[in-house]
Amino acid sequence: MRANPDIFFQNGYGVLFKKYRWISPLIIKKWQILFVSVLTPRNSKQLRILDVGAGIGRFSLPLAMLPLPVKPIVFAVDRSVEMLSVLKTESHNMGLSNISCIESDVLEYDAHESFDFIFLSDVLPFLMPLKDAFYHFYSLLCDGGLICIRARSHDALAQIEWLHDFQGLLELDRARVPDINDLAEMLTCCGFGNIMSYEIDETESVSCDLYVKMLEERSFSILHCIPDKDFENGLISVRKRLINQSLTFQTSISTALIAKKETSNDTI
Repeated sequence: MRANPDIFFQNGYGVLFKKYRWISPLIIKKWQILFVSVLTPRNSKQLRILDVGAGIGRFSLPLAMLPLPVKPIVFAVDRSVEMLSVLKTESHNMGLSNISCIESDVLEYDAHESFDFIFLSDVLPFLMPLKDAFYHFYSLLCDGGLICIRARSHDALAQIEWLHDFQGLLELDRARVPDINDLAEMLTCCGFGNIMSYEIDETESVSCDLYVKMLEERSFSILHCIPDKDFENGLISVRKRLINQSLTFQTSISTALIAKKETSNDTI
């Protein structure tokens, strides 16, 4: 079943996401290094990049700033007007002119031209059934184009401390999206090949006050999937775990799963 994305359209959620969910520059740099390594060999022309569920631009902005020989153009697709408004403001403030914001359900988005690179982060639960979504993305790619999925393995999810504080939340999060190997098999079934995976360590230290606040305000969509009583009990558990601490580590290991729309001549 496709997860309900309505949380992202609640008034103020774009501001909430901007407040708590920006990714640190050190982590973004790791992703940019990976992007450059896979995109530079293809950069004899201006690359067309599709950021699926772009939101406030956590990855649209870094993708637009990649130090490639030819500056790419990023198409940031999202259904949330508020999220895209944040992205437009950030893009303007940074002087970027190579981001095009598109308000649309990506599964209904029919581009006039194909893309060289499609990126997805934190959107898989909202794209069910995934095979249908992957077939759609396959149709949007040019021959030899790449899809890159930022996801967490089920083992990596178990390393996220706060998922253990809320009753049943880890199991729920694991149930929302297939494990990495299953995603790879699904991509193969949809016609993709040359599948490669890279682990990105996104662990960082954060202040306990900020850590608790981003949970209290349910800035993670999965926190809206549990009853209020379980949510309140989970917050009590978090506060007990962090008592007398000023800093904590937010453990997170992401996987970049990259696959290619194969032709007889292209390789990653």
